[in-house]
Amino acid sequence: MNPKTLFTLITDDYPPQKGGVARYLSSLVEVAKGQIKVVLPLSSEYKDQSSGFYKTQVIKSNFEWSLWPKWSPLIKRCLEAKDTVLLISHVLPIGTAAYISKLIGGPDYVIIFHGTDLVRINTAWKKFLLKRIATKAKLLVTNSQATNKILKRLLPNSESLVVTPGVEFIPPKDKQSMRQKLNLPGDEFVVLSVARLVERKGIDTLIQAVAESDLADKKYRLIIIGDGPQREILENLALINQVNVDWIQNVTDDELQNWYHASDVFCLPAREQIDDVEGFGIVFLEAAVAGLPVIAGDSWGTSEAVKDRVTGLLVPPDVKNVALALYELFNDHVKRKMMGIEGILRASRDFKWEDRWSLLKDALQNSDLKVKATNEKFKTQDQESNISIVIPCWNHAKELKDTLGSLVEQTIKPAQVIVVDDGSIDNPKQVADGFKEQLVIEFIKLEKNSGAPVARNTGAKKALGEFVMFLDADAKLVPQALEKLSTALRLNPNKAYAYGDFLWGKRLFKAKEFNPEQLKNQNYIHTSALIRRDQSILFDESLTKFQDWDLWLSMLEQGKYGVWVPEVLFHITERKQGISHWLPSFAYKIPWPIFGWTPEVILRYRKGEIIIKKKHKI
Repeated sequence: MNPKTLFTLITDDYPPQKGGVARYLSSLVEVAKGQIKVVLPLSSEYKDQSSGFYKTQVIKSNFEWSLWPKWSPLIKRCLEAKDTVLLISHVLPIGTAAYISKLIGGPDYVIIFHGTDLVRINTAWKKFLLKRIATKAKLLVTNSQATNKILKRLLPNSESLVVTPGVEFIPPKDKQSMRQKLNLPGDEFVVLSVARLVERKGIDTLIQAVAESDLADKKYRLIIIGDGPQREILENLALINQVNVDWIQNVTDDELQNWYHASDVFCLPAREQIDDVEGFGIVFLEAAVAGLPVIAGDSWGTSEAVKDRVTGLLVPPDVKNVALALYELFNDHVKRKMMGIEGILRASRDFKWEDRWSLLKDALQNSDLKVKATNEKFKTQDQESNISIVIPCWNHAKELKDTLGSLVEQTIKPAQVIVVDDGSIDNPKQVADGFKEQLVIEFIKLEKNSGAPVARNTGAKKALGEFVMFLDADAKLVPQALEKLSTALRLNPNKAYAYGDFLWGKRLFKAKEFNPEQLKNQNYIHTSALIRRDQSILFDESLTKFQDWDLWLSMLEQGKYGVWVPEVLFHITERKQGISHWLPSFAYKIPWPIFGWTPEVILRYRKGEIIIKKKHKI
């Protein structure tokens, strides 16, 4: 037996029609699992494909007649949806019909705004109707913060529930296998765009950008999937500019996924028009979940779909800037890979259709809903993580302030911060207390200075998170450090820890791909890595030097490997003494004994190296 039908969606924008609105609505219907009945016009080409326990009820009915106003039959369609709440995604004219229906005893209704529908409300009469319809609505829903801003301009006192589109998670597919399946050469740089071929989508800009970029001299291929009124114009533009384009129409969802996974970059430089805007851009999420870095026109809702310099590049939608972005990603495969990883994590974490439906359903069933509070719950920024941070601190209260400040600025904040005072004579507790409003901090004071390994182990025993990081008190994380490291571990479930590059003062210390044999010869992994807590081990408290190298070698002996995030993830304050003391690498290669004298720092280094190599038999 199907679950009770709670809502009725009346729309003329539904598959097999293409476009973001049709996909948004059909995805909501699908995730509702039979709780939304769909009413389509007689002209709809929809063919029932639902099956299984949760079968969606879809009916076709008359939306128009010959008399004025032609949409009058919609009033009857609304009245027929008694005992349900109407979902209306076109404020004019379907919203008008719902409003009239409500006045004569019809059901409650919800208006879902997508951006372009609001931009086209450009006359006094349409604005009057919008105000009347919105006033009687049970709930107003917008598909992005950008669309919400348009609504606020038209109705300053309105409050809408922001329900951005979601995306279905698709398991990764091997790029080379997909290219073989689609008859694509394995060594070409493939740029993909998916759009209805209309002026606003900026496909003309993309074609000219490829022609004017240095890609023209490289092995590349531009794939454009879609159809529309500008197709012939765009085909001629490509011929004139001598741009290699494969034009593809009528692909299935499975075929589209193959194209996403076969490509290197997704590019859609959409732009604003007087009567048409990009309310959000579901295709950007579809590209992200397939691991593609995205180049998008920086307009309206695209900044919510694409995180600039993290999951892709947001650029002014002109030829010059799009060309520069294309060549930037062409030249940097590491950046493409990292943006792809970030895109997968963000899309699969922050854009689940199940979350959207749960939020919308709760709002619809609670007439006293506080929309602002609900929107706060639904933000995708400043999310907490399941990460514990352990900070050993010995006379570094001054530097600790910057270290804790960098944790506050993380895109995903740590769930737990443990500061271990290793017998300091300054006052790190006062610094830690100053952050208690912003971080969950636990302060532990050791009776005497016992060394960094003891302090780290003390903190480790209090850690509760899925991941743990031993962060030095003079290390300042970049804002996306925890997100990037945790992303790397979630995408590499067989790795025990993730590590990155760092700056000591202005000097770059670059790590390298994890290699057991190279790790035995040289430590290239800093202590401040992110470790799975259930695979972490305690530090050797007898060591005064190379504690991090010993940790990684001990984990290696247990078959625990790391994964490298090839980016600068933290900065270490330059000092003349302590953990951050540094000499250039050539100083350790000089044959000091022939001079009859060896610097103390070199002696300590050699002594520590001998201890580690003896302990690990290397």
